[in-house]
Amino acid sequence: MGKKIKNLVEVYKTSWEIYRKNFSLIVVLVLTTYSIIELIAFYIPKGETLKEFSNYMKIYSKIEWLIGSLSFLAVMFLVKKELSNVDYKKDYFTLIKKAFKKYFSFLWARIIYAFYFIPMILFIAVLTIPIYLILNSSDIGLYGYMLILLSIIFGFVGILYYGIYLFKISFWKYVFVFEDKKAIESFKSSKEKISGKVGRVFWDVFLLYIPYVVFLGILLFLAWIGFFDNISYLTDYLSSLVIDILDYFWVVVFGVYFYQLYQEKDLDNKEVKEKK
Repeated sequence: MGKKIKNLVEVYKTSWEIYRKNFSLIVVLVLTTYSIIELIAFYIPKGETLKEFSNYMKIYSKIEWLIGSLSFLAVMFLVKKELSNVDYKKDYFTLIKKAFKKYFSFLWARIIYAFYFIPMILFIAVLTIPIYLILNSSDIGLYGYMLILLSIIFGFVGILYYGIYLFKISFWKYVFVFEDKKAIESFKSSKEKISGKVGRVFWDVFLLYIPYVVFLGILLFLAWIGFFDNISYLTDYLSSLVIDILDYFWVVVFGVYFYQLYQEKDLDNKEVKEKK
């Protein structure tokens, strides 16, 4: 597959190397999609009330969801090129072309993935509705309490087990690019790669997210003290663009991390074949 990555330190080192070496290319890729998003959003009224602004943000997030997928795919193809021996050029037009080729199937996969959360919503309802009944009703009876208890246990166990399942398939976006699979296939492949190492992967992801959470915390603090208040549209545009570009470092980090899991699964399969 190409370059070997052994631990989280190497994940960060490799990610920084890719990000630094291809910084100008990543900036152009992000700038392309971000400019399209901002151009569309510019003609959508933000409104004057909190409710109107909330509606604006809902529309903006949907636009970002649609257009931002293109830059994500392009950067993932860049990571794939840097880490493996794939045969395509590492330039702007090649990456955009490959990203656009997978774009609509990627959006379809994201829609399918969203439906996977419906059972989780049902399990949460099974857990929380009985608790609400206990807190707001005094005439339930012994059998009622027993049924409520069983419902709470069922909801808790369902959330736990289905939550683990959702975590296993959550890396599907990287499988989608690295293995060139379709939606359901990428979910299955992601599950296979995480199976047997859920605890370790969860801990790794937690550690990888700490610097990202700190980064977001700094931004929230600056917003809280009014740092972004009363700034011009151009300044707002440029500051948001810089934040997006910095944000893509973690896109690279998780792409590199999944590549590590990709390698481990290949080695596991190789060992199984050798034993046979």
